[in-house]
Amino acid sequence: MNWLAEQAGQFGLSQIDGQRLQLIVEELLTNTIRHGHGEECDAAVDIRLEHKMPDLLLTYRDTAGAFDPTRFVPSESAADIGGLGIELIRGMSSVFRYHRAAGHNVIELTL
Repeated sequence: MNWLAEQAGQFGLSQIDGQRLQLIVEELLTNTIRHGHGEECDAAVDIRLEHKMPDLLLTYRDTAGAFDPTRFVPSESAADIGGLGIELIRGMSSVFRYHRAAGHNVIELTL
């Protein structure tokens, strides 16, 4: 995650925005490993950042099974924990898009 901190610094993001970026990427990685690949996994992910003032564009690609987080609706039951990370990502993104391309989940976010 040092790479993310370095990128945030190069883009001139505030410390809070840098931490927000790191949290989003950690949530995406956790979902890929835990839910997409069923725990332990060596599959690579691709993370790209692009700074288009005033926005930061994040593109996240993984090879897990198809899953569209933009259509995910978390359970209303407090006993069913799940989906909180997706809701967190939605809340911290001004744009949250998904598509499937060449066997990859592609998530595009604007912060």
